[in-house]
Amino acid sequence: MDKGLEAALRRFPLRHEELRRLVQNNETFRGMCADLADAEAAFARWSGTPENAPHGSRANEYGKLVSELVLEIEEMLNGAGSPS
Repeated sequence: MDKGLEAALRRFPLRHEELRRLVQNNETFRGMCADLADAEAAFARWSGTPENAPHGSRANEYGKLVSELVLEIEEMLNGAGSPS
């Protein structure tokens, strides 16, 4: 399974079909999901070990990016069911 789709599914498990359809048909959405996966990995890397403690601000930046991407993905999901 695509890493971006996996990341989005962790956040929105009840919206599996919508996520799969958007990832398949919308390049922008697919990119946002891939960015979410990358941001989650970076957040885990920067905040996961004690020796990275001096880089707390970097972890905070990635945490904020994850939150922003989750909101953008949710907005696209909510708009996906709306008539054009």
